[in-house]
Amino acid sequence: MDARSKLDILYAEILGDVESLTARLEAVSREVADATAALDRAPGQIRTAVQQAGPHMAEELRRASATAQQDLSQTTHDLGTNAASIQRAATRTARLCLVIGMASGAVGGALAGLALGTFLF
Repeated sequence: MDARSKLDILYAEILGDVESLTARLEAVSREVADATAALDRAPGQIRTAVQQAGPHMAEELRRASATAQQDLSQTTHDLGTNAASIQRAATRTARLCLVIGMASGAVGGALAGLALGTFLF
């Protein structure tokens, strides 16, 4: 084989490699173009999705807010009722302690009077 035929074989091999690389580059170029087009469409698609979901999300938020407000109102009412009940129980206990203290004082005074009376008389 002469140098010229070896050179022709080498050129043919290089041309085949270049053709393969060119095909790959064209495929990548198409994929990049498709990705760019998809990215260009994305803001519009996101805007449309938000516009479609917005009213539903607002209604869900309104419902959740109303439920939370109702729960808070009920809890506040229950706390007020419980506080009033505790206050009544504390007042009854204080009155009972006052009566017991007065009775104890009276009994103690009477016993002291009896002891003093027996001692003096």
